[in-house]
Amino acid sequence: MFNPTRAKVQLKLSVNRLQLLQNKKNMLAQQHRKEIARLLEIGKEESARIRVEHIIREDFSNEALEIIELYCELLLARFGLLEQLKNCDPAITEAVNTIIYAAPRSEVKELLLVRDQLAAKFGREFVTNAMENKDESVNPRIIQKLKVQTPDPYLVNRYLEEIARAFKVSWTADPEMDHQLIGSMDYEFIDPINHTVDQPGRPRAQDKSKSTSKALPMDADDDDRLDLLSDLASLSDTTSKPISAASVKPAVQSNTSNTKSIKNTNAQDVVSEKTEKTIGQAQELAREFSNSQITPTHLVSAMLDESEEGPGSSLLKSIINKAGAIPEEIERAFKKLLVRLPTQSPAPVDISFSPQAYQVLRKAQEHQKKQKDSFISVDHLILALMDDTPTWKVFTDNGITKTAFENAISQTRGNRRVESKNAEAQYEALSKYAIDMVALAEQGKLDPVIGRDDEIRRVIRVLSRRTKNNPVLIGEPGVGKTAVVEGLAQRIVQKDVPVSLQCRLYSLDMGALIAGAKYRGEFEERLKAVLKEIKDSEQGIILFIDEIHLVLGAGKTDGAMDAANLLKPMLARGELRCIGATTLDEYRKHVEKDPAFERRFQQVLVGEPSLGDTISILRGLKERYEIHHGVKITDGALVSAATLANRYITNRFLPDKAIDLMDEACANTRVQLDSQPELIDQLERRHLQLEVEATALGKEKDPASQQRLVKVREEMSRISEELKPLKLKYELDKGRINEVRDLNQKLQDLKTKADEAERHYDLAKAADIRYYAIPDLEKKIATVTAERARQQAEAMLAAANGTMTDTAELVTDVVGPEQITEVVSRWTGIPVQRLNKSQVERLLQLADRLRERVVGQDEAVEAVAEAVLRSRAGMAKEHAPLGSFMFLGPTGVGKTELAKALAHELFDDENMMVRIDMSEYMESHSVARLIGAPPGYVGHDEGGQLTEAIRRRPYSVVLFDEIEKADVKVLNVLLQVLDDGRLTDSQGRMVDFSNTVIIMTSNVGYTYLQDLGNQGITEQTRELVMRDVRAHFRPEFLNRLDELVIFSPLGTDQLGKIIRNQLAVIGKRLESKNITLHITDAACQKVLDDAFDPRYGGRPLKRYLEKQVVTKVSRLLLTGELTEYQKVVVDISSNGELAFNVISAGGPSEADAMNLD
Repeated sequence: MFNPTRAKVQLKLSVNRLQLLQNKKNMLAQQHRKEIARLLEIGKEESARIRVEHIIREDFSNEALEIIELYCELLLARFGLLEQLKNCDPAITEAVNTIIYAAPRSEVKELLLVRDQLAAKFGREFVTNAMENKDESVNPRIIQKLKVQTPDPYLVNRYLEEIARAFKVSWTADPEMDHQLIGSMDYEFIDPINHTVDQPGRPRAQDKSKSTSKALPMDADDDDRLDLLSDLASLSDTTSKPISAASVKPAVQSNTSNTKSIKNTNAQDVVSEKTEKTIGQAQELAREFSNSQITPTHLVSAMLDESEEGPGSSLLKSIINKAGAIPEEIERAFKKLLVRLPTQSPAPVDISFSPQAYQVLRKAQEHQKKQKDSFISVDHLILALMDDTPTWKVFTDNGITKTAFENAISQTRGNRRVESKNAEAQYEALSKYAIDMVALAEQGKLDPVIGRDDEIRRVIRVLSRRTKNNPVLIGEPGVGKTAVVEGLAQRIVQKDVPVSLQCRLYSLDMGALIAGAKYRGEFEERLKAVLKEIKDSEQGIILFIDEIHLVLGAGKTDGAMDAANLLKPMLARGELRCIGATTLDEYRKHVEKDPAFERRFQQVLVGEPSLGDTISILRGLKERYEIHHGVKITDGALVSAATLANRYITNRFLPDKAIDLMDEACANTRVQLDSQPELIDQLERRHLQLEVEATALGKEKDPASQQRLVKVREEMSRISEELKPLKLKYELDKGRINEVRDLNQKLQDLKTKADEAERHYDLAKAADIRYYAIPDLEKKIATVTAERARQQAEAMLAAANGTMTDTAELVTDVVGPEQITEVVSRWTGIPVQRLNKSQVERLLQLADRLRERVVGQDEAVEAVAEAVLRSRAGMAKEHAPLGSFMFLGPTGVGKTELAKALAHELFDDENMMVRIDMSEYMESHSVARLIGAPPGYVGHDEGGQLTEAIRRRPYSVVLFDEIEKADVKVLNVLLQVLDDGRLTDSQGRMVDFSNTVIIMTSNVGYTYLQDLGNQGITEQTRELVMRDVRAHFRPEFLNRLDELVIFSPLGTDQLGKIIRNQLAVIGKRLESKNITLHITDAACQKVLDDAFDPRYGGRPLKRYLEKQVVTKVSRLLLTGELTEYQKVVVDISSNGELAFNVISAGGPSEADAMNLD
């Protein structure tokens, strides 16, 4: 019984085995060649001949294996035909019969299994006929190559000569013997159409019944043609050895007395670049397939080449498409002919033109002269191929008629003359260098345009003018300038425009126009070809140039004009209707500097849409994104995308940033949908860990390991049982989601087809789709969606009751507001996600945790904590920082420490804050360091220290340390930051500070606070401090601050807490070494008595602890007195100094010690 899966596998295995056999044979052949060279060198010619005969037979076998491999790959490529059809399709008959014929005659056992499968598919009689080649469909080269025969002496001589030349051995065949061998030969090469058998390696014998002069009739211009053809024969790629002209020029008897002579003509001067590349590529193909001659088949295959450097592939394929055929089918047919062409082994050094190829080149020159062109172009070669019967038969077999082919060539070429070497580049210039936006709209590939009606109407009015009918769309990036043009294209399709605008709309690709223009004038030729095609178009064409400022200077070199100067005449005369689009900055920088170009355009300003308009745009695009990603987008997600983009992404414009938010949220959901659910992933990881453990335990023999092994295996079995239903449920859920996605895609395709049918007035087809196919599909989608909604409702109800059901989905395809907020947080670093329970508790306890680190400053801690709470609750001011504070007080009371503590609580890293030391900004010119140097100064492109930091981390704590030391001009820059939450840098970019907490520290008025101690701040003291503050800072600066917080001086109680906090920090350092630190109350009091200085606050305590505690503990560690798992107790010695006692863990407890662990 035929098994498609097994047959396909055996075919793939056959390909692999064939490749291995070829490699093995090639390696052995190389070794044998070395041995033959050695035999020739020592004079053992007869032994060398015997060895060569063996190599020739192996080469024949290897060539057969190559052909069989090609047929196996062909059969794999068309396996669908083999599987679906009952009888063998003609397209694969030759491949099937050749494989059956070669299976028992090759060394590949997998081919025999393939033959058995083919016998099961098509019957034993079919296989028998193929084995005997009754219908002559087996490739004749396979029959020839697999035939056991003795190589002829002429071929043996050629092999010996090649081996001697390769290994630099002095040996040549007897010339007299070669002459006798050639004279007795009567062999022909394979004709690719008639399948006559070749004799590999022998030259083609002359047909005695026909003379060369009859085969190639001559006329008065024959000498000219022969000289040209000789030069053409020498054209090749720079990496190839050129063909000798003398070796390919046929012997012709003619009277040359009355002929014109162009003996000195170089072929490179009379053929185009594409033609030159075509001939060179044809030669490479001949060398690749070991063919001794270039045939028309090689020329066509070269022109169909799809590689990047393919010479003329786009031209011939375009002609084939216009003629109503499929280029890929014709390409496959010519590849098949290439395989059948006669080969020569070893590969020929010099490759000549066949008579048929000569005839094609002659005809191409005739077409060139007839059309009065200066160069022979690829379309001349294509026209000439129509006269080559075997080549043209392939085209006719694919349904191409001569009339259709000639019309297609004429349509592609237009009325142009070939007057330059790269003339083909000007053919169909619009299709190469522009995109038909009306065609995209007809195919439904453009997104719907919501709103922008005023801008589209303004564009239509400008385009309808008699002169200067060229609108230019000006607006910020991402506001929808291109969408206005797409909306116009869709209106053209719907015929919702004036009659004068019912034409085509092309978008010019400036990149493609400039790319590859190596020589001077090549860019101008391309652009002129585009403009000429627009001018000559009968139906009218509107040209859209996105980023139109690029045409000013595009392609300009020394002595050449730029693109704008080529456009100006047509724009002025009204021969070209052009729509431009650019940004405000680029328009001012480039277009306005060329008044002659600017006056030919009429400005159409495209502003940023409002928040409501953006939401409408997202709703209009929702269906397209749902179909593309295969997800469901809720309306809440669309509102969140527009709102959050407008609020938090301030350096871009609506609707672009909102669309990008929605797109990335959909992509994230799709990625999660295609990935395994977290529950399954965790179970699989646990199963893998247990499997590794079981493998290790299996090698142990002790009872404890065996008992553990039993438990591990039981747990593995339990996890496997738990995984099975989960995986099945995941696949079912994913299948249902994909089913809805596929149905929605089909529905969209049907709607596009219905629209197309209505445009072409195919009302019957449109009615069938709209009233039968679409309703049926919508009904099916509604049924599937309703079933999913029912299952989700059951799952939600069960979850509310605390139970699990089989209907609970493991994956979801719904994009909601939560997914949008995740993307916003990822882009900006601003935490806008919905808070979970633990995060809420942490925020509510923020003030308490700040007090643990900042001692004795409750007023400042409460003010900062409340600002953060307002922000996370979404109640902060929209156009101002989250909070702006000035901390006043003497040094060492915790002003900077509070900023660090806040950064640690918000970001888990106290270094995650922007710290500006204002002592560096005492000069008035230093303001440039904050916002960037002005234009013309060093560092202008680098940006400012403050603005660049906030652009990269918009959610930050900004600390202006010692603000009173800054110059007044620096403070003036901060006014707009404190008031509006924004700052413009030196490059004109707006930097948003609305998600920052701004803290300024100052020592102004500290003299009134130094001697207060534990008494607290009185109203009189506060007023004295504020009097100094008002005297130092301007009123407009102070009025913009949310709060001025005066820090109290630290008393002995607060300093005692600071000592314990600092010792706790030291204790954490020792934890990594498994050492515990204890300090007695007496030692704490000793530290306080020695280090206390009311003028400097807590900083002297830190210095004292570092010097007296950290240094001495470090000495104990280095001397080895203090090791791992020990305690160090800091106490007071008998002489009143600090003493460090080391005791082992588990020693006597210290009743009066404070454990800081």
